[in-house]
Amino acid sequence: MDLRSGFLSNNNVSRPSPAGQTMQLKHSNGFRGMLLGVVASEILLPVLSERAWELVAAMDRLDGPRPFLLRAGLPVPNRCELRSSSVGGERVCYFDQGAIEQEVTTWQHPSKMAFRVTGNTLPGRRWLTFIDADYEFASVDGGTRVVRHTTIGTRLYPRWYWRPLERWGVTSEHAYVFANLKRWCAQGARTDSEPGI
Repeated sequence: MDLRSGFLSNNNVSRPSPAGQTMQLKHSNGFRGMLLGVVASEILLPVLSERAWELVAAMDRLDGPRPFLLRAGLPVPNRCELRSSSVGGERVCYFDQGAIEQEVTTWQHPSKMAFRVTGNTLPGRRWLTFIDADYEFASVDGGTRVVRHTTIGTRLYPRWYWRPLERWGVTSEHAYVFANLKRWCAQGARTDSEPGI
């Protein structure tokens, strides 16, 4: 799979936006005492950015082979419902062990969508929680590069022990979602090339 990932700094995390602006993530009242970190992964999908956008916006059913940590007990995403496709809209992602409610904070079709977590019933959320997530789409030769950033908040110490495990857990969830996107692209390509369709 064409997947790259990385863990960016923590606390006052900076990351570039598609327009070259920098966004600062700082402690907020709801996450007092938590260190914030951003995990980034990317994949190249063999479809136009419009189609990649549609696939990410409507994740009706996530399934298929699970990375090791998802098989070992981390929450597995099942589906995401986008209830309104505009800033301020609601998105709910359902997992096998709970749900994450999100508010749409950016809706720049077809280049970027972003969500802020407003509710979370996943286990372990007092020690490690999702803060926000975004997807960036860029047309490249032969398809679309999709970059996903997930901001997490953590109270787990010592950091030298937990940081690699947190990164592994989040990138495992990213890889699972990306594998579904890639499979949906392949299924769509077969369907589009069949006669009479």
